[in-house]
Parts: sequence; structure tokens; C-alpha cells
Amino acid sequence: MVHRRHGTLPSYLLWALVALGDLMLVVVNAGLTALIALLCVATGGVAFGCRSRFRRAHKVPVARDA
Repeated sequence: MVHRRHGTLPSYLLWALVALGDLMLVVVNAGLTALIALLCVATGGVAFGCRSRFRRAHKVPVARDA
């Protein structure tokens, strides 16, 4: 362990796996209802952001009679 290089890909993958395990423990302790509520809020935020960006990007000029 003394001669191990820091910042290698296996090291990052190991810490990502540890973080995923911690997240799963939090989800199990919080319950499935909290996870569903979090996913609904995130989905609603993404939908609102996409809708507002789409409205800004696709403004159509209206011809007026003079």
C-alpha cells in the first residue's frame, strides 16, 4: 500500500463504488417514497428547463399589416 500511485483509474472506480453503496444505504433508510419524490422533482425541473429553453430558441416573427 505504501507504493500505490494515487489518482489512478482503479482508485477512482473504487471510490465511485463506495459512494454508490453509501447512496443505496441512504435510499434504503429513507424509503422508496423519498426516492420517488426526488425523481419526480428532478424530472419536473428538467421538463421546465427544456420547455423554457425551447420557447426562447424558437420565437417566430409575426408579419403585421402596415
